[in-house]
Amino acid sequence: MNRHTYRAAVPIAILAVVLTGCTSSPQPSPTFTSTDLTVLTPEATGNVDSVTWGLSGNEPTTLDPILVGTIAQNTVVSNLCEGLMQVQPDFSVDLGLAESYDQPSPEVYVFHVRPDVQFWNGQSLTADDVAFSLNRNLDPASGAVNGYQYAPVQSIEATGPLDVTVTLSEPNADVLAILAGMSGAISQRSAVEAAGADYGTPAGGLQCTGPYTLGQWTSGQGIEIVANDNYWNPDLTPRTRTVHFDAIVNNNTLTSALLSGDLDGAYAVPAAGISALSKGKGALYFGDSTQYFLFGPVDPSGPASDARVREALSLAIDRESFVDRVLGGAGAPMKGFVPPFAYAGNPASAALLSAYDELPGSAAPDIEAATKLIEEANLSDTSLTIAITAGDQTALAAATLMQGAGTEIGLDMTIEQLQDTQVFDLFFTPEAREDVDLLATSGYYETPIFRSYTGTFVNPDGLVNFIGYDDPDATANLRDSLTATDPEQSAQSYIAGQDIWQDAYLTVPVATQYERLYLRDGLTGVPATQAYVSYPWAALLGATS
Repeated sequence: MNRHTYRAAVPIAILAVVLTGCTSSPQPSPTFTSTDLTVLTPEATGNVDSVTWGLSGNEPTTLDPILVGTIAQNTVVSNLCEGLMQVQPDFSVDLGLAESYDQPSPEVYVFHVRPDVQFWNGQSLTADDVAFSLNRNLDPASGAVNGYQYAPVQSIEATGPLDVTVTLSEPNADVLAILAGMSGAISQRSAVEAAGADYGTPAGGLQCTGPYTLGQWTSGQGIEIVANDNYWNPDLTPRTRTVHFDAIVNNNTLTSALLSGDLDGAYAVPAAGISALSKGKGALYFGDSTQYFLFGPVDPSGPASDARVREALSLAIDRESFVDRVLGGAGAPMKGFVPPFAYAGNPASAALLSAYDELPGSAAPDIEAATKLIEEANLSDTSLTIAITAGDQTALAAATLMQGAGTEIGLDMTIEQLQDTQVFDLFFTPEAREDVDLLATSGYYETPIFRSYTGTFVNPDGLVNFIGYDDPDATANLRDSLTATDPEQSAQSYIAGQDIWQDAYLTVPVATQYERLYLRDGLTGVPATQAYVSYPWAALLGATS
């Protein structure tokens, strides 16, 4: 979840700041007002020889599925490698390389691998390849970005030529979603072992089963993927033969390349470019997303460790201003630390979304109530430091908004820009947190594992529970939600827990950002939602006629 860097949410991954590398400040451009978001662009009816696609950010340094942790990396690998389960454009989870699965007990899943799947080199996919790939997440030495998600897994074994048995220490409602993420993507065992540490790099190559194969890749010159002529799934047979990816860090440069036609399309187009792109020779689409912006308390003994202070800041911040001025209107105020699209594909989404809608948090600023809470807190020190990643203009805009809100209610707030290594230290070095009160963070979910992500804040040993929050009832409800086998029961347990932890204001949520997709005239077919980070979107890309 750290996009640019350390994945924090989930996805999740570990909280991190995204959009780094921007060189121009966000500009007011509230041009997007429609709430009629797109899931899939119109179906393509014609084929395309090649397209050049823009990647917002740095060129990937690895395409090894267990090591990818940025939007740019996911955008490429989602078309190359696939797992037993697969995230769909509406953020639901369906079968992938698994033809079916059985669940002989709540703790045991037996996946039946499709018999007609080949790796790009023509060799057949086996249960041994699947078990080997998934077990890499259990090896601390592998460096798996989302290895922590596999904590409930007791064992993963090939129990037949095409059967894989996953045994959990206890039931876990997120296990299928975990297997649908990049960490669950399957590589050929022999290829991984032969390449060693070079697997997933230009030197070591890649060997997967997806609708595209890895073509030419020279570091610094972009990445090429080519249609897989022997792909097993006719519903995802590529219409576009070759996709060339160009990574562009500068937001202005990315926008200009799209407008000039040097790029045929891109996801995550700059918010500051919405106005210009909406007038370009192409189509600008907006879709639901799990991308979020929030402030997390860091110092367990500082002013922000007091729930009244966090509630006061939540009451004081102007979320609508952030959405309009920083996101170009393409987003929505967020009420909790889970963006609502994370619930969209859940069988109990109606109950979860209804409970989300009832949460407080996105109303207009209430300075009077916020000031009263600060007075009740009776702070001996009203100085707070907000940390952001240096160079992240979106985080700076959010922090500046928060600074203004804090000043208005009697707090003295300072913004400190940290280098990547310093931000990383905040997560793993308690001493580094002593002088930081709030961390401006952003991230996204690869898959709908909102329950596991919630645990990083709520559980006493949670990854980002820096302030020592510990409420046995909240923890018990969350655990019941994770272990419930019935989706509605799981949802009700989650909602009951949410009623508890929401009152503690474990974060100060700001906004969720809509996905922004640009396609030149004549191209269509791909998802407009952020599900593309785990779904083979390029296989649907084609011509309008």
